[in-house]
Amino acid sequence: MNSSTQIRLVAGPVGAIDVAIDLPPAGATGIAVIAHPQPLLLAGFSFGGFVQCQVADALARQGSSPRGMVLVAPAVSRFRVAPVSVRTLVIHGEVDDLVPLPAVLDWARPQELPIVVVPGADHGLSRDAFERATRQIAEQFEKYRAAHGG
Repeated sequence: MNSSTQIRLVAGPVGAIDVAIDLPPAGATGIAVIAHPQPLLLAGFSFGGFVQCQVADALARQGSSPRGMVLVAPAVSRFRVAPVSVRTLVIHGEVDDLVPLPAVLDWARPQELPIVVVPGADHGLSRDAFERATRQIAEQFEKYRAAHGG
């Protein structure tokens, strides 16, 4: 955590849960999620998106699920990424040559997932593009909080 850390309270199954949203002052280079035993929101970048889809799939097989997911440039053309069964926001660069946008569209379309396309961004997303994507993630947290009284 740092001086710009935003703390939000989200309603949990046994009370409010603190959520820390951290943007490093020197510029973000990735996304990290520390999950609560009752995951509220899973997020991952590239291979991390694949991992979070695997986590959601494993939770579903146990009769549980996260409340939502945010996947940034999910590696759907590199791994067999499980379909998701929860509210999911996908953020992807328009000119990603590592995981092409058409592959992500083909994966997301049958699931009717919303996709935020960052114009001109490649797989790594520039600092500016990453910050725009992070704002989208924060907006998803706010929508969840508003809908669930957190």
